[in-house]
Amino acid sequence: MLAAIGLFVVELDPRILAAGVFRRGNTRLDERFVPQFHEDGRTASITVMRDETRPGYQTLYTNGKPDASVRTERWPEGRPKSAGPALAGDEPTQFLVAMITSATRPNAKRGALIGLGSGLTSHALLAAPELESLDTIEIEPQIAEAAKLFTPVNDRVFKDPRSHLIFDDAKAYFAGIDARYDYIVSVPSNPWVSGVSSLFTVEFYREIKRYMAPGAVLAQWIQGYEISDRLLMTVFAALDREFADYRVYRVGSRDYLIIARPDDGEPANLGPLSPTRLDAPTMKAAGELLGVVDVGQLEAMLIANRALLHPFLARHPPNSDARPHLDDGAERDRFFRASAEMLLSLRFTPLPLLEVLGKVERAELRGRVPGKRVERHVMAEPDKAMALMEVFRGESEDPRGGEMNVWQLRDKDLDASAASWDAWFYASYEVYNRLAPWLRLDQNAWWSAVRERMEDPRMPPAVLDSLELLDALVDRDGVRAWAAVERCRIEDACRFDPRLIALAGVLALEMQDAPAERRHAWAREYVEVHARDEDSDDRAYRVILRWAQG
Repeated sequence: MLAAIGLFVVELDPRILAAGVFRRGNTRLDERFVPQFHEDGRTASITVMRDETRPGYQTLYTNGKPDASVRTERWPEGRPKSAGPALAGDEPTQFLVAMITSATRPNAKRGALIGLGSGLTSHALLAAPELESLDTIEIEPQIAEAAKLFTPVNDRVFKDPRSHLIFDDAKAYFAGIDARYDYIVSVPSNPWVSGVSSLFTVEFYREIKRYMAPGAVLAQWIQGYEISDRLLMTVFAALDREFADYRVYRVGSRDYLIIARPDDGEPANLGPLSPTRLDAPTMKAAGELLGVVDVGQLEAMLIANRALLHPFLARHPPNSDARPHLDDGAERDRFFRASAEMLLSLRFTPLPLLEVLGKVERAELRGRVPGKRVERHVMAEPDKAMALMEVFRGESEDPRGGEMNVWQLRDKDLDASAASWDAWFYASYEVYNRLAPWLRLDQNAWWSAVRERMEDPRMPPAVLDSLELLDALVDRDGVRAWAAVERCRIEDACRFDPRLIALAGVLALEMQDAPAERRHAWAREYVEVHARDEDSDDRAYRVILRWAQG
């Protein structure tokens, strides 16, 4: 790129223009990044860089901010099969947004996507054979020119006759059409980018419903990094006010996909994902690329739903045009490198919060992520749960099953001493923590072994009462669970933190269908007194507190 200043001609280095100094302080990209494309578009400067140290690794930059990365060479020379195909860091997220949306609306005929990016999400959506047309709305035409460098991994965007690229502002485009879509996918850049926060407002969600066909869904992707829990929840609160039901999936380390249904006269409740969606050969190929071969793996990414979050969000200020909380605070959150992890804290709590409070029956988890692909994979935690069970059954010596090896040693070393039982219990609880968020334990072989140990007369009462509480929750037995909660309230009667006992009490009362007075009394007398507001774990606890109060 050349710029003329008076009589001088200055060559502007794309490595400087794409360095993103505002993000990490780098004033120039390393020499290993080779410019492939750089153009000043009508709304932004677009750059594509190739990383010479990683074959086929290319990154798309908008005004110096990396917006998408892609590996165009899946099997570089020398790459072992155990490592799986080469993927860029955010490719799984781009694929999963499309896969979960398609599995929610498997019979969709017409779709729309806001934001082209690398084109990978549009490409994956077009893998659904039932889809008749996909309109991808992109404000900057140069993004499409840059995305052409990512072939062949995004070929359907440019070669499939069902694909239509529309260069316009999303709000202006929808305001000027008379069309209804079976799904609308919104994948804008980070909320701190100028102009983006307006795509996360009450008003935008209210308007977008006008273009949704009966039974349609909105799929909203939003990043949980460089943003605080407080600001992220303003987006959720906006969706909560405008949609009758929604589900929240984790599609990256700190990336979330919200699938939302309006109240349009059709049944509003979102059901489970279609078990046949991954059967289509083109969609199956995308799943195999990620190591996701069964719908239960997609369902394992479910974090929360409206039934669980609504009491909390009803009291939370929504992002709106009139009160643009996101626009006012997103840059500050980015500067301080905030990370919204409240939803992850909810998901990793080893209690059936979503199952009991959100009324969700999870699909059985099947299928391992093969080879080394599980490293830094969004399926890492559920895959570890399956690895632990393989070690327990003696089917493998997976190094990820270390906690089960420890438990087996502690189980063999039991004697009459309190110390051996304490060591066994904490080893058991560590395994339970790894299994409970992902696997049903009521018919689980390892949990059956724990139940057998509960019959041992040498077991100390505090250990027995602790396990009795967990077992009652596993069986969804509200009466037994409440009795165990009552015993555990006595100091040193159980091995649990008071906050876990408080949450268990909320679940026990719900499973009993207890009157509102009892629930409110428990929330006031026991749950609220343990509430804090210091970190994401505390805010996750407050979600359940609001549910108990509501």
